[in-house]
Amino acid sequence: MMKKQILAALAGAVLALGMLSGCQLPGTSEPQPQTEEETQPAPPPSDPGFPAQVDFGEDTVTVEKKPQHIVALTPDYAELVLDLDGEGVLCGVGDLCGAVLEVHAPAMGTPEKLDVEAVIAAQTEYLLTSSPLREDQKSQLEEAGVQVLTEAPPSDRDAAESRIQHTAELLYGQETNKGRELSEQLQSDLEKIMEQVAVYQNVVAQQQTAVLLAWPDRTIATGDTWEGMLLEDLGLENLGRDGEGWSVPEDTALSPDVILYDKSIAPEQITQSKTYADSPAVKNDKLYAVDLARIQRQGSGMVQEVQAVAQALYPEAFSGSAGK
Repeated sequence: MMKKQILAALAGAVLALGMLSGCQLPGTSEPQPQTEEETQPAPPPSDPGFPAQVDFGEDTVTVEKKPQHIVALTPDYAELVLDLDGEGVLCGVGDLCGAVLEVHAPAMGTPEKLDVEAVIAAQTEYLLTSSPLREDQKSQLEEAGVQVLTEAPPSDRDAAESRIQHTAELLYGQETNKGRELSEQLQSDLEKIMEQVAVYQNVVAQQQTAVLLAWPDRTIATGDTWEGMLLEDLGLENLGRDGEGWSVPEDTALSPDVILYDKSIAPEQITQSKTYADSPAVKNDKLYAVDLARIQRQGSGMVQEVQAVAQALYPEAFSGSAGK
């Protein structure tokens, strides 16, 4: 009897120890403790939209995380970064940018003469330029971990919209809508200007001939250029429409009613020119200076310049007197 009591007590002790030590009884599943990863929700990605695959020119760049330090070396890229609300990441700009844009970032030279040490010291991650760097400068930057992204200026609106989208993806990742929104806003602003011009022209029913001079005296916007198309959109008959690449045949008659010219050209170079001296534009003082570089950047400055040109050409259309 005593022996049975001792065995029973030993069995109970063993069972208790098994329970305390986490041993399982036959036929039961072993409890699995929850890990911290299972009890905590997965943290959101630190940079949504990254890594991003972004096209620049002929290259595709993998942007691992949201950039914090960017140099925009040419005015077109500086304006684009500003238009995309990216001023906070601009750690430097080209020397020419401050003269044409309101931008608060250190000047770091030009594509021809870049301050490589300043770019590296600013912890630059990406350098944007529409003009190629010297190969020795590019090599120095890449060895220091700076990616140089080069893309030629856009030749038309489609190319401009692609550049806007690529730059937006660099700044904000591939999920961003900022590029599309900026393109739509620029297009909408241009269409509003052209609508006012069209309404006025329907009233006056008169189309003027015109040229847009980039350089005296026959370097004019041709039909294959975006600037030439812009003349047509402004209700003008472009006398350079049959030329190519800003050049027209020598036998092309150029006697325009209106002359638009880049502001770098002195008016005397036009009024005293054999080509234009006897034109209606000169005789009637229909010469209008244009900031051609501002238009060619195809950003917010382009819209402002086109608005100014349209108002100069058709003051009645923008004074509320059209149709009266």
